[in-house]
Amino acid sequence: MNILLSGTQERLGVTLLHHLFACGHTLTCLQTRQDESGDTVWDIERLWQGRAERPYDAIIHLGGDNLLDHRWNQGKKQRIQDSRIEGTRQLVDFLWSQPGHLRPETLISTSSIGYYGDTGERLLGEGNLAGIGFFAGVCKQWERQALRAAEIGIRVLCLRLGMILSPEDGLVPKLLPLFRAGLGGVFGNGGQYQSWVSIRDVCRAVTFLLEKPSIRGPVNLVTPKPATNREFADALATALGKSARAPVPASLLRLFFGEMADALLLASRRVSPDCLRQAGFIFQDYDLAAAVAWCAGVAEPPAEPPA
Repeated sequence: MNILLSGTQERLGVTLLHHLFACGHTLTCLQTRQDESGDTVWDIERLWQGRAERPYDAIIHLGGDNLLDHRWNQGKKQRIQDSRIEGTRQLVDFLWSQPGHLRPETLISTSSIGYYGDTGERLLGEGNLAGIGFFAGVCKQWERQALRAAEIGIRVLCLRLGMILSPEDGLVPKLLPLFRAGLGGVFGNGGQYQSWVSIRDVCRAVTFLLEKPSIRGPVNLVTPKPATNREFADALATALGKSARAPVPASLLRLFFGEMADALLLASRRVSPDCLRQAGFIFQDYDLAAAVAWCAGVAEPPAEPPA
């Protein structure tokens, strides 16, 4: 397939780019530029100029400002919102402006299981409604913008990503110094669920979904085995030969991280990948201990799943 990919400045985008290329797809990276008023916009029009046929079979849109790199003050919240909602709106607006024969067949847009809000121990499928709170609201509007493309005949998938485990980026590398020093522990009481997925399975699932034209709408991209924060902390500590003995009180997390603490670190989301499982997708990384040990750099990547 000819694929247009955004978000290649982040680790997920780079990893997905290499994975899709290895699978034989032709990739073009979508970049941004400054318009006449100084606003950041997609540099997309030139990619369609002079085309008599559809230039891309699919667009994969990995939008979104990093959630973990800054306390959620008003400026950061605006960037979180604009990079997801406004960036997706711009992209879909452009697709609306094109004649039908030049539009892609598929748009895959990332979202987040933050869509569900804080739901305790309830097991959630794609049919559950959006939760409450700032980030749940962002995810709802983010998906709404992507789904506008379905109104012009484009197959739209909204990937509700869980916590992505990767050796190069994400929560595990950020926590390694503390856990190596024996200072790692649970967040709050540790009972909150953190539905997770390895970066390898994200890439494999995207390839799988590209080849399944009957699947559309929201897709939970998480392993079938969600873990509590305590299980995650114990797995990381064990991989490093330590123990998770230093719980971080919720009040301290809120003091340092503000609203981000409740939205990302303390919220419980027990999510099931119903759509992917029903379609026959097999997760490569479903064992938390093995995945965490790999991300911590103390074990080889888990083996490929059976054929």
